[in-house]
Amino acid sequence: MKRLQDIADQVGVSRTTVSNVLHGNTKKVSKEMIRKISEILNQENYVPNTSSRELTRKWSCIIGLVLGYSRIHGIPSLRDTFVAEFLSGVEETAHRNGYYVMLINGQDKNTDRVAEIASRWNVDGLVVLGLDEKKYKELRRQLNKYMVLIDTYPEAEYHYVNVGTDDFGGGAMIAKYLLDNGYTQAIFAAECDTGADHYRWKGFQHQMRSAGIDCGEERHILLPEDLSLRRVMYGHYLDRFVQARAMALASDYDAAEVMNYLQDHGIQVPEQVSVTGFDDCIYAELMHPPLTTVRQNVPAKAEAAVELLVRLIRQEPVECKNYVQPVELICRNSVRESTPNAAPWSKDLHKTHK
Repeated sequence: MKRLQDIADQVGVSRTTVSNVLHGNTKKVSKEMIRKISEILNQENYVPNTSSRELTRKWSCIIGLVLGYSRIHGIPSLRDTFVAEFLSGVEETAHRNGYYVMLINGQDKNTDRVAEIASRWNVDGLVVLGLDEKKYKELRRQLNKYMVLIDTYPEAEYHYVNVGTDDFGGGAMIAKYLLDNGYTQAIFAAECDTGADHYRWKGFQHQMRSAGIDCGEERHILLPEDLSLRRVMYGHYLDRFVQARAMALASDYDAAEVMNYLQDHGIQVPEQVSVTGFDDCIYAELMHPPLTTVRQNVPAKAEAAVELLVRLIRQEPVECKNYVQPVELICRNSVRESTPNAAPWSKDLHKTHK
């Protein structure tokens, strides 16, 4: 197939003139030139590139979903239940608002690639997952597009709209629940100490300290991203896990992995070690035993992000910069309670039994 430049050279006009005829913008093109160019286009059966076609419009009706990391828990990010559920929610809400969704893989925070793809396809706006404040600012300098961030914790005042989760409150919920059941030495483990995982740990630590329990960094275990290395670490800490009698994991994925490791090594959950997670993914109830966890409403987070982005695109007012989704404790069977019913809850915490 000939390029537009080839056709332009053939008839002696600019590439822009050929593109205008191709897309029907012919006010400044003579009828004879339109005829010549159209004949060649028909002869070549020329089909315009979708991105070129969209660039001729003011709005493309495309929302870009930026995935800032290619792997999570050591597996491809699209296999993670949170990412998959979030992507599904974004697509459903975008479709309802008359938009298509383009997934843009940031290839581990490569903002150059994100900016290039978003510009080429003339996306109307971006939902950005997995970029920290520094990378977001970098992307803003490269790209003049409306953006809504997901689970970002900006350290300074900056132009942003974020949809997050009450990670601090969720960490505190888990700590209080474990304390109510006598687990004063519970360990908190996560794969990183940034963003959501950091605030989940800080909420956990704050609640422990508020109860007069010493909870320093020795109670905070950072797990390697690589699965084989995590298993080596589980073996290294196995006696400590049993001694602590309870573990709070920053994600359901890690909680499931720890439960499997413990039970594979003859340690019963929750009889010997109680385990909790965070997210309430679709498999939490199917684990053995079913997982006690903190539920974040992922579909609601996705819906809020797209609805906010659509408002920005339509230049409608957005009242708040930082939207924080509430969380809820889901009690199942991976924690051994000290009594048939755990100690009373504070009024500001939620408890749901399944």
